Amino acid sequence: MKNEFEEWQDKYGKECQAELKADKNFPLAVTPEQAVLILEPDHAPENFYCDGEISTEEALSNWQDRLKRSGFNPMYVKIITKYVFG
Repeated sequence: MKNEFEEWQDKYGKECQAELKADKNFPLAVTPEQAVLILEPDHAPENFYCDGEISTEEALSNWQDRLKRSGFNPMYVKIITKYVFG
């Protein structure tokens, strides 16, 4: 049985996935977990920048590494980076 946070997390992931799916400029099919990660720079900049404790370059590098670990190949990481920051 899921707790309240897990239910919220699932719902938020599906909302992020739907947001990307509805955008005709976003060319990829992604999981809810991947969608949350993709939208982190816009939806949760405090997480992206580790509450301001790291530089913009470090934040971008960390995020791109996490994208790779979530299953995206280097070409998709470039596409996603351009989509978010383009």
